[in-house]
Amino acid sequence: MKGEHRLPVLMVVASEDDGGMARSVFLLARDLRAERVVPAVALHRESPLARRLRELDLPVHIVPELIESGMRGPGPGDRGPRSLIHNLRSAPAAAAKLNALAVQQGAGVLYSHGTWSNYLAALATRHRDTPPVVWHIRNDHSKPAARWTGRGLARWARVAAILAVSNSAAAPYRGLPNRCEVILNGVDYHAIEGVIAPADLRAQLGLDADTVLVGFAGRLEPHKGAGVLLEAMRDAISRAPQLHLIVLGNSARHAAHDQAGELREKARSWGIAGHVHLLGYIDGIESHLAALDLVSVPSTCKDGCPRTAIESLALGIPLIGSDIGGIPEVVRDGKTGILVPAGHVAALANALVTLATNPDLRRQMGTAAAADARTHFDSRRTAAAVAGVLHEVGDLPARAARVMA
Repeated sequence: MKGEHRLPVLMVVASEDDGGMARSVFLLARDLRAERVVPAVALHRESPLARRLRELDLPVHIVPELIESGMRGPGPGDRGPRSLIHNLRSAPAAAAKLNALAVQQGAGVLYSHGTWSNYLAALATRHRDTPPVVWHIRNDHSKPAARWTGRGLARWARVAAILAVSNSAAAPYRGLPNRCEVILNGVDYHAIEGVIAPADLRAQLGLDADTVLVGFAGRLEPHKGAGVLLEAMRDAISRAPQLHLIVLGNSARHAAHDQAGELREKARSWGIAGHVHLLGYIDGIESHLAALDLVSVPSTCKDGCPRTAIESLALGIPLIGSDIGGIPEVVRDGKTGILVPAGHVAALANALVTLATNPDLRRQMGTAAAADARTHFDSRRTAAAVAGVLHEVGDLPARAARVMA
């Protein structure tokens, strides 16, 4: 990175809603500018993320083909084989659209996030004027066919580098000739340090001051484990009635059924409805996380580097998480939280009771969690690491031109 060279980059984001990936992309787009990167962003729909990016005066382009999965269509409820056939047929045109946007923006790198956008960015390299591509892998629970496709495209296309949010997420791409690096997600410490928890949250919910609040934050999809957590709460509440569950998030737009409604109905039928509070999607989730005593990330499929986990740790909140994916890479078992086998209701219930009934242990873990997060999860550090790769990759065409000369 010599002199004052500024690198235009087109960020391509396949995100179904405004969850963890959206928050990660927003922080990257914001913080990359301090690293002499000039981002423009392609999204698949108008959303709070699009609005927030525009508030940063960043160009936002809507590309409807950038859905999160090849099995989904652009609208709510569009999913299944018909969507897959439509998406495969439209993929070449979508890739050409990304190439045209990259050329229009003068992008030195096409920087994609999410499985489908990675595929389309790779396909865009069939156009000679497409800049080098960098993939950012944010989950590692794709089906084998998707992994096989991804590995094949990475080999075939001009994918200059593959970034991953954890070693677990990077594992399927190890051994390829492509450059592969792990760069952890980061949190906004300026926002974290300015967080003021809603002190009246308990009062708003009609709860006593000694209530222990357990939080779940994320899309309500089966693999996120909210159903497992609710079942564990059923057991834990019988032993620690001070426990209350706060659910921050909605059912996914493309969900086949309303999981929020299912959780509500199960809580009612199990007689614990008074202990379960579904608050829906919260914009600026940090303040609500700060009001919690515990957070659980009970994923049943591999989660790359859940934002809920690192944001909670940064706020000094101990975490109970599944021992799969990237979660064990951010939670130190017995030090900053407790790891339990994925999908193991009894183990999760025991961990909830242990921390609910031991405030000294919660404080000790919370202190260690905040210290760990300060060391490892800072959005500015994340952006600097990503920018280093983007600048190096973005210089490749210039280097090639110099060699040819």
